[in-house]
Amino acid sequence: MCGRYYFDGETYTLIKSIVQDNQYEYDEGERDFFPSQDIPVIIVKNEHLTLVPLKWGYTMKQNSSLVINARCETLLEKRMFAADAKTHRCIVPAKGFYEWDSHKNKISFEPKQHAILLMAGIYRETQNEVTIITTKANQTMQGIHSRMPLVIPQSDLHKWLYDNQYLESFLSLVPDELNIISGQIQQSLFD
Repeated sequence: MCGRYYFDGETYTLIKSIVQDNQYEYDEGERDFFPSQDIPVIIVKNEHLTLVPLKWGYTMKQNSSLVINARCETLLEKRMFAADAKTHRCIVPAKGFYEWDSHKNKISFEPKQHAILLMAGIYRETQNEVTIITTKANQTMQGIHSRMPLVIPQSDLHKWLYDNQYLESFLSLVPDELNIISGQIQQSLFD
């Protein structure tokens, strides 16, 4: 599961070098992103890679809860996600993401090879909503959580966004190992 992530000014500068159009205004300094917030998302708009703000979480019609993650194993089967998986794939860029272990320690995970983490997502264009795709945990994550974001290698960014031919192979991708950056207790989430 991915329920919180972060990036900073350096990450934002790297993102701006990837996109051709930037419609997202970033507040300087490191920033955490939570479900229901407008988050920066890379989409294809008018044939250009564009950074836009989208609300994190698909709204459920039955109630007000948000679907913040979509499992890669069932993405193409679930009616809520299948059409968007084929036509509205996106990237949620980050410096890293957080998970909490069984002792309430907040653990940060960042990529080893790149300064930017490209988390796979899908979006609803009409509602301006995005959800992050998750996969089974890799070696780094297994002791902390059973799920993690599906991470797209930077060299495959265009294939993920533009080419349906590779969709199923991306959904079976095992993300690269990650660096564990920190572990700290955050009581406010558990009190």
